[in-house]
Amino acid sequence: MRFVERRTENGQEIVVLRYAAIFYWLMWPTLALTILAWVAPSSVVSTVTAVAWVVCLATAAPYWPIVFELKRRMRESSITAAGSKYSFSNPLTYRWAAEGTKE
Repeated sequence: MRFVERRTENGQEIVVLRYAAIFYWLMWPTLALTILAWVAPSSVVSTVTAVAWVVCLATAAPYWPIVFELKRRMRESSITAAGSKYSFSNPLTYRWAAEGTKE
């Protein structure tokens, strides 16, 4: 399973975050569990919340290097974003001019 798909076509580098939606779908229940653990403290809820945070962060970790690269590229030049962070059929897709080409 490739978490990040990279390719170059028509003078553009394209990065597709195919499974990033998993993180975004897990984020909301994890935050809800965190609030529940804070409002109604219980060892069971706290344990479930801790496990949810581990799973949520584990799904995000493969994307951290590309997110840092995207932020760096945004500081240096423009990039184009398309897609939806909640969609598996229309995933987040980023495009920018390939090295050695002009926009």
